[in-house]
Formats: sequence, structure tokens, C-alpha cells
Amino acid sequence: MKTFLTFLITTFQILIAVVPSALLVLSIPLNLAENNIYEFYFLTFIGMLCSVLVISHVFNNGFFTLIKKDADVTLVVKMTAEDWALEGWENGI
Repeated sequence: MKTFLTFLITTFQILIAVVPSALLVLSIPLNLAENNIYEFYFLTFIGMLCSVLVISHVFNNGFFTLIKKDADVTLVVKMTAEDWALEGWENGI
């Protein structure tokens, strides 16, 4: 049950990160075809704002969820950007 719940949470987090960027990418050809440059700039601004909000939320709240399986035990670890940096520093990356 825990694994399924973790899968749902991770899927939801990925959707939150991908949907604003996908909407922006899909809207670009439509706006260029209609030659509506102001709407294009507005959607680009909104898309960039959404992307910045999502990225800052991911790095501040530690959305990176890792599932480690050792001896039939599932451990869910949430790592923040600071943890990733420290781990990389310790491993010589």
C-alpha cells in the first residue's frame, strides 16, 4: 500500500512539474499561426512564471522522492537541493 501511495504522489509531482511547460510549448505554434504576438508574449510570461514557481517549489520542498528497497523494506527519502549538493560534494562530484 505504501509503495502504491508513493507512486501516486510521485506521479502527481511529475504532473505538477510538466504540465505548465507542456502547455507553453503547445501554445507557441498556435499563437504564431494566428499572428497574435501580444497573446504569445503573455502566454510565454505565464509559462515562465509557472516554470519558476514549480522549480523553486521542487528545490525548496524536496520533491525528489527516492525509493530504496533493502530486504523487502521500502524506504522513502525526501531530499532537498541542499542534501543533493552535500551528497555530490562528499562523492567528489
